[in-house]
Amino acid sequence: MELAGVNVGRISDTGSVGKNTSSSSPKLTNNSNKANTILKEIYSLDQKIANLKKVGNKDEIKKLQRQRNKLANKLDTPDDISKNYNLTEAKDYERKIDNTKYFSHEKGDFGEEVSKIVAKKNELGEDISEIFQVGRNGIDGTFLSKGPPPKLTMIESKASDSALFSYSEKQKLGGKEYFEGMLNSNDSRYSEFKKQYKKLKKENPGLELDFIRVETDIKITKKGFGVEELKIKDWNKQLD
Repeated sequence: MELAGVNVGRISDTGSVGKNTSSSSPKLTNNSNKANTILKEIYSLDQKIANLKKVGNKDEIKKLQRQRNKLANKLDTPDDISKNYNLTEAKDYERKIDNTKYFSHEKGDFGEEVSKIVAKKNELGEDISEIFQVGRNGIDGTFLSKGPPPKLTMIESKASDSALFSYSEKQKLGGKEYFEGMLNSNDSRYSEFKKQYKKLKKENPGLELDFIRVETDIKITKKGFGVEELKIKDWNKQLD
């Protein structure tokens, strides 16, 4: 078992039972007793999971993997830029669960609500998200700051109740490539995106782009949804 400050290969093994996922698995950068303690707990869970796989106890495996994911999510990673943001209000956010909606959609909506709180509290600018959204497709959040220089911050929001955040192959390329893919797409859903983006650049000379990921690990509270862990990560680069 390797501990903090060393690449821990097994941390990336956060798949669900019986299927592969497209979650990112960045290398870890930790140099603290707390990190070592977490890594030891993860190693212990790995042993239990391995033993359970031999007897095929899928329900218990799923339970332990969820615990493992949540522990791993507490560790720092090189793309974690949370320290640059005020997250206090977003971490305290809670609301009731709307049981008339699909649970997966509710989780996604909650994550986007958390993202908007992050954007507002950190003065990322005017919320113009609807420009690059079509239903549940497009960019999750877009915020325009007049600067100077003017900046367009685009957010990919991920929410999970098991700390397992999955990204598509296109999203893994990085925010810039993902956005440009939509601009140049033949998909009719994104047909207005290029025109809207050209308009923004014309109205805001020298417009800069920034891309971040907001990962919300959800917990169930007496009220409904709450935030167990919240991470802001750089999305200007490819995901490992």
